[in-house]
Amino acid sequence: MKTKLLWSLLLLSGVGCVKSDTNLDNIVIKQEAIFASKKEAVEKIRRYLSEKKAEEKLIDIENISYVHTPTRTIALVFYQSNTGTHNLVVERTTGQQEEFRTESITVCDGELCACKVTARIDNTGNVTIGCNCSSCEMITTQY
Repeated sequence: MKTKLLWSLLLLSGVGCVKSDTNLDNIVIKQEAIFASKKEAVEKIRRYLSEKKAEEKLIDIENISYVHTPTRTIALVFYQSNTGTHNLVVERTTGQQEEFRTESITVCDGELCACKVTARIDNTGNVTIGCNCSSCEMITTQY
């Protein structure tokens, strides 16, 4: 009985000593989705491809991965088209007021590489969008 009491006291004192970090500046509480549904994502990507890459026809969206920061929501969209497997980034700024929000689509294009959009997240939470090959050109369209 004394052993159980001793272990309980040690456990409670250990829990009480856990450091509490109250700095929540970089913590994203509200995680806003760019697409309400897969259907909406398909429509937006089809519209983009018809405007910017008429020869490319969307077959299916394979996956959408989100990255949230305090000021941006980034959707990495992986899709299959008649020309192969590709990806693009849809980015929405999350400003304080609705009228200051912007949205863009970024792709990487090139002849010498199977160009893919990359997203790098550093240890402070900053997200950098780029291309996987130096021969690729990054093209961003603002909406």
